[in-house]
Amino acid sequence: MGDPHGGLVLDETGIVTKRRHSAGGARQYTGTVGTVENGHIGVCWGDASPRGQLLLARELYVPAAWTQDRERCRQAGIPADRGVATTPQRARQLRARALGSGVPAHWGTGDGVYGHDRRLRRWLEARPPADGLAVSGTAYGWGSGQPRQVNTRLAALPRARGTRLRAGEGAQGPRWDDGRWRPLAAPLEPSWCRWRLVRRRLSAPAAVPA
Repeated sequence: MGDPHGGLVLDETGIVTKRRHSAGGARQYTGTVGTVENGHIGVCWGDASPRGQLLLARELYVPAAWTQDRERCRQAGIPADRGVATTPQRARQLRARALGSGVPAHWGTGDGVYGHDRRLRRWLEARPPADGLAVSGTAYGWGSGQPRQVNTRLAALPRARGTRLRAGEGAQGPRWDDGRWRPLAAPLEPSWCRWRLVRRRLSAPAAVPA
């Protein structure tokens, strides 16, 4: 929407379908219902700012079961040059397309599906804007000269209160987190910094990395 403080939000959505010949449909995990179902996965880039939210671009994830069957692809209208690509790889293509078209963005973010893809993280880190991607406690990060699992690092943190952050509205009213910044290893770009933001839900005190 052109807001200088806006950002690019990466996410994916699933659509359940029973139609076997619907393009890209396959049995796969669909976050929409939280189980493995026959359906489609779409990778989306959106713009978020104080002015609102806007879908910028989306790509259909086409599983290998489809791309390895060119006749099936032809019947469904999938282009012959459509090869196998993971959702993080599709996300990279969408991000490059958005920035290449001049979309202003001060920051970017995405969930753990993308935060756990090391190649995507390094690709994003090599170019602006700055990004914050979610990871789970099983991810590894560099600090103090060695890689350690996030859960291990969180367990060593003191229980002191961090910065109180409002995390939106919930069914029982406003949700609040305590957030803390922790330094990580030096980034690829010497003029940048690399951090880990840890948030601790007040309703569930186990620390949640981000």
